Amino acid sequence: MSAWETGGGCRSVPGKWRKNAHLWARDPDDFYVEPCWADDALFASVAFPGRVIVDPCCGTGRILDAAARHGYRTIGFDIKDRGLGQRHNFSICSFFDNPGPWENIACNPPYKYDERFVAAAVGASMGMTAVLLRAQWANAGARSRWLESLPLRHVLALAPRPSMPPGAVVAAGEKEPSGGQQDYAWFVFERDYKGRPEFGWARRPVKQKGLAL
Repeated sequence: MSAWETGGGCRSVPGKWRKNAHLWARDPDDFYVEPCWADDALFASVAFPGRVIVDPCCGTGRILDAAARHGYRTIGFDIKDRGLGQRHNFSICSFFDNPGPWENIACNPPYKYDERFVAAAVGASMGMTAVLLRAQWANAGARSRWLESLPLRHVLALAPRPSMPPGAVVAAGEKEPSGGQQDYAWFVFERDYKGRPEFGWARRPVKQKGLAL
């Protein structure tokens, strides 16, 4: 069984991982959970047109929770019910069988389907599409050229690096780790946008005394 490190499943080489790194078996559905601040930072940074946010791989619903906190109506899909049906309009289905069109889309897709999710979501959204991806997408030769062909409006680097444990770790109530080793960014697409992408940051709020994030 392969060992996986915090940072959303970056493969560790035996004997080479950092001291105190968190190691888990790879989730069979590639279901990894971003910290709540990463979702709130997206909606604090980007004004989506209209009123509805759709998450086609919504997991436990963190992106939809953040969208609701920022005043949007929410719709979620996933191949499994992970307990958010009482909080959001939710259906069990594959996004690829239910392609929309939809007003806006925001998601943290499974890694093995990330490119397919980007293509489907950008095509299905009538407004904006935000996808949480490894930041190296902007540096890879073929993928960067593919991104350049899409209506990419913003690249928002998450700072600091988030840790993204498997969903089972979060469901078990384990304390969510810090000190992620993988760089991530929100890649935000806007329908019919023709200009160059704008770079910025989606930052974790500075913790204030007496307040929990």
